[in-house]
Amino acid sequence: MKLSIQPASGDGAIREQPNQLRAFTLVESAVVVAMVAVLATLVLPAMAGVQHKSGRAQCANNLRQIGAASMIYAGEYGGWLPIWVDGTAHPRNVINALSYTAYVVLSAPTTGLVPTNIPSSQNGWEFENLGYLYDYGLAGNGQMLFCPAQSGKGNTVAPNYYFPLLSTDQGTSGPPRVRSSYNFNPRAFTSSNLRRFQETSDLEPRKLLAGDYTNPQVWAHTRERGWNLLMTDSSVSFSQNNKAFLLMSLLNVTASPFNLEPIWDLMEQDH
Repeated sequence: MKLSIQPASGDGAIREQPNQLRAFTLVESAVVVAMVAVLATLVLPAMAGVQHKSGRAQCANNLRQIGAASMIYAGEYGGWLPIWVDGTAHPRNVINALSYTAYVVLSAPTTGLVPTNIPSSQNGWEFENLGYLYDYGLAGNGQMLFCPAQSGKGNTVAPNYYFPLLSTDQGTSGPPRVRSSYNFNPRAFTSSNLRRFQETSDLEPRKLLAGDYTNPQVWAHTRERGWNLLMTDSSVSFSQNNKAFLLMSLLNVTASPFNLEPIWDLMEQDH
C-alpha cells in the first residue's frame, strides 16, 4: 500500500513561513541605552583608576632611577649633587623659588632636541639640576625626568611638551628651556634659600631629595591627593598628608623654599 502526505493547505502547495522580524520599541531602546550608560559609569572610573595607578607606579620608578643616577653622578664629581647655578645670575645652589629646582635646561642657544655630552660648559647650553644627569649620559633619552601622569601644555612640566627632551621657545619670558616633572633637591638650609643638601656628606637620614612638581595647577597625582617622594636613603613612597596638601594648595612655585620647610616635614611624616 502506498502512503502519501497531503498538504496542510487547501491549495495543494506547502508554503514556507517567512522569518518574522520585530523592531525594538521605543521603550526597549531606551532601556538598552540606559543599561549602557550605567555600565559606562561603572567601568570608566575603574579604568581611569587603573590608568592613574599605572602612571603613579611609573613615576615612582622614575624617581628611583633619578636617585641612583644622582648618587653615581656625585661619586664621579667629588660628592657634589647636581647643582643649580644659572650662570652669573644667581649664586650656586641658592634656590630663591621652588620652580628653580625643576629646571633641566635654563638657557639654550636653540629650540629643538637637546644634545648630550657636549659638555654643558660648551656651545651655550646651560644645564641645571637633573639636566646634569642627562648631559653626562645618566638619564638615557630623558624620559625618566617626566612623570607620565603629568598633563598640560605650554611651559609646564608635562612630557607631551618636552619629551623627547626638547628645548622650547618661551616667547617673551626668556630663551628656550626645559623643565622636569620633578622638584630636585628642594630643601633650603637657611633663609637665604641655600640648598640644604649640596654634597652627599650633607645628606640627612630619610629626608626629601626629590618629588613630584608641586605647582597646584599641574599636580600629577591630584586625584590621589598626594606626591611621590624620593628620600635621601634612595627609597620612594607616596605621601598623602592632608595638612601638607592643603598648605601647598595655598602656595605656588614662586614660594621661598626655606618657607616650605615645614611642609616638607609634614610630607616626610608619611614616609
